[in-house]
Amino acid sequence: MLSRRHYQEIAKIIAESRWEWDPVGYIQENLSSYFAQENPRFDKEKFLAACHEHEHDYLRSTYCGAMVCDRCGDHQGFDRCYCGWAVSGGNGRQELIEMGENID
Repeated sequence: MLSRRHYQEIAKIIAESRWEWDPVGYIQENLSSYFAQENPRFDKEKFLAACHEHEHDYLRSTYCGAMVCDRCGDHQGFDRCYCGWAVSGGNGRQELIEMGENID
């Protein structure tokens, strides 16, 4: 059963996510780590796989112009974007620069 301590930790993880490039990924990774710490039998990989199971609902981003899933941030047809998103979870903009792309 969840206690006040659990709810406080979950709220902290969600609040901290607003400063991340990928807030959904940040929440998923940190919640799964917290749950694994609390329960040795918790299957982190299974939890993360379940987090990604959904139908993408793509909308045109006014920020980068790509078709972006409203739920998970996936950029339709891209592995990385100049807005900072990347499939790898890293900084897509930096990855593009390292690949030799001219961003400016």
